[in-house]
Amino acid sequence: MSKHVCIICGYAYDGALSFDELPSDYVCPICGVNKDKFDVLAHDFKEAFLKIDYGLYVITSKDGDRDNGCVIDALMQLTDNPPSVAFSINKGNMTHQFLKNSKEFNISILTKAAPKELFRTFSAKSGRDFNKFEEFTDTKRSKNGILYISKYCNARLSGKIFDEIDAGTHTLFRGEITETEDINNMDTLTYSEYRSEAKYKQMFCFQCQQTAKGSGCTMSGVCGKKPDTAHEQDVLTCEMISLAKAVQGKTLGLVAIDLIVDGLFSTVTNVNFDTAKVSALTGEIRYERKRLGGSEAIKPDELFSGDKDIVSLRSTLLFGLRGMAAYAHHARILGKRSERVDSWFVKGMASLVESHTIGEWLALLMEFGGINLDCMALLESANISTYGNPSPTSVSFGVEKGPFIVITGHDLHDLQMLLEQTDGRGVNIYTHGEMLPAHGYPALKKYKHLKGHYGTAWQNQQNEFKNLPAPIIWTTNCIMPPKESYADRVYTTSVVEYPNTKHIPASKTGNKDFSSLIAHAIALGGFSEDKTFTGLNGGTETITGFGKQTILDNAGTIIDAVKAKAIKHFFLVGGCDGAQPGRSYYTEFVKQTPKDTVVLTLACGKFRFNDINAGTIGPFPRILDMGQCNDAYGAVQVAIALAGAFNCGVNDLPLTLVLSWYEQKAVCILLTLLSLGIKNIFIGPSLPAFISPNVLNVLVEKFSLTPISSPEADLKKILPN
Repeated sequence: MSKHVCIICGYAYDGALSFDELPSDYVCPICGVNKDKFDVLAHDFKEAFLKIDYGLYVITSKDGDRDNGCVIDALMQLTDNPPSVAFSINKGNMTHQFLKNSKEFNISILTKAAPKELFRTFSAKSGRDFNKFEEFTDTKRSKNGILYISKYCNARLSGKIFDEIDAGTHTLFRGEITETEDINNMDTLTYSEYRSEAKYKQMFCFQCQQTAKGSGCTMSGVCGKKPDTAHEQDVLTCEMISLAKAVQGKTLGLVAIDLIVDGLFSTVTNVNFDTAKVSALTGEIRYERKRLGGSEAIKPDELFSGDKDIVSLRSTLLFGLRGMAAYAHHARILGKRSERVDSWFVKGMASLVESHTIGEWLALLMEFGGINLDCMALLESANISTYGNPSPTSVSFGVEKGPFIVITGHDLHDLQMLLEQTDGRGVNIYTHGEMLPAHGYPALKKYKHLKGHYGTAWQNQQNEFKNLPAPIIWTTNCIMPPKESYADRVYTTSVVEYPNTKHIPASKTGNKDFSSLIAHAIALGGFSEDKTFTGLNGGTETITGFGKQTILDNAGTIIDAVKAKAIKHFFLVGGCDGAQPGRSYYTEFVKQTPKDTVVLTLACGKFRFNDINAGTIGPFPRILDMGQCNDAYGAVQVAIALAGAFNCGVNDLPLTLVLSWYEQKAVCILLTLLSLGIKNIFIGPSLPAFISPNVLNVLVEKFSLTPISSPEADLKKILPN
């Protein structure tokens, strides 16, 4: 296979697909230029040339009133007396023309802190198309009147050209240095470091529970996210903030709102690992921001810098918005949206770059919690009006012989379309992860080929999908880096992206063609005989479908059981699952709950115990699966209804919330619970890294938020008698 090399930065493509098979919107993962900027590597000497190391510099010049500049690597010192240098510039560059005309220049010596957008501005884009210094503003003017890069460089050289040598495609300029500026002692960035993305081997992400060392991922994401992807997501976030500022105070445009919602959803943990696709979305948002006359986006390093308490509060709001975006996205797909929710995405994102006191930040978080309650109500309404009220349904963990497809994530609409397209095709459908509650909805369980549920929670997928004779489609998070044993069977859709996997897009009307996925399932053939699988505790089935309406319809029976002391306490044990060993706490907690208590559960944390036969109280099993994470809205409504029946507040009920968290949807749910004044919530398996000690103290003091300890100790604290 011939090798294709980016003519801008020298990156050599070596992916699994041939270069011709790459999509037309493929971009260089290093400098971001389009596919047409790649040339076939025809001679071996170019590989050898790429091993020569250089520094990296931005050379700037001026022609009349116009400044321009570009990145160069070919610079060397000639003499110290007089001080002189030589550098080479491609004749096709606009900067080459400026140097020829003005005979003067500045050279900024770049450090390892140089951000990716600097290279996109001064390497991948032409000054003939736009003014580079309107996009990159960290500049100053030297005595010669020429702009230079004042940030991300350690020194500046100013000089005058005294000689030119024609070198074919390039001109070799010799110049005398007239002024220097020593800026700092940071290390100079080398070309080899740039090509190997060493400058992006530093990242910062602390949005999920498994963040490295409990403080933040800095070299690579524990989730599998690479530094360049993390950086691009930060750039995307900054552009969304700027777009929100541009929309603020104007008539809400659905294009801008939908871009913000989809952008936020894309940055949720384990959703989008494809740097190029994140960059493309950033481009759409930047275009819309410019169209609306918005100001330039802030720099990514400003997102998580500053006073640690302010950073903590700002991050909490940002991560909550990311979680709420997932719910708004699903509701929108089903035709439900709310101007109140839409407008708060604008308000929330714009507020991230505004100055607030700690009290004002806390008020914003509580206001957001109320808005997220509205958003979850919107999604519940969308689901029920489309699929009906869920009802209790037994679901097998076994898989029948023959072709099948595994569908994971949260998007019930994708499942419905897949069920319609596989009806009568001899291909069975099995849910995975958070798709389990789909079996309770009348409009979905009517399909006889929706057979059961395969596997457990998301973090076990790499083992559960190993050599699986069926394709798997991810409709939302959580996707993990696929192992070789099943990578060829991975399909994604909606905002989920992973490099070199098959993506199924939606048409303009929202329809999706799953024919390639179905054909793949038929070709693989499935298992040759029926297979029995179990949950984490050895159970071969579970029961789901105890939604809000089912419980409220039986409220009289439940109230009588409480009055008769047949039910002495309710626990809501739910939230996200994850790989951390400490999560076994939740299994043991449920096992140790007394027989006269009821365990409500939702989200993927339930897979720790949802196959346990914990017995019954009256007509109900002791473990009641209320649904997906967004069905926390239903749980809240049940609590409010019970409080009304007993003429007390929610905090006075015999009810304790024991939550597990992993990603940003758990953040928005927690903020909703706090905004409702719900206290004494137990949370684990660890506290969020983005919650500073001072902010934690406020939450503990105001809401009695309690980190989990051990099942025995916590149960004794909850049920002292």
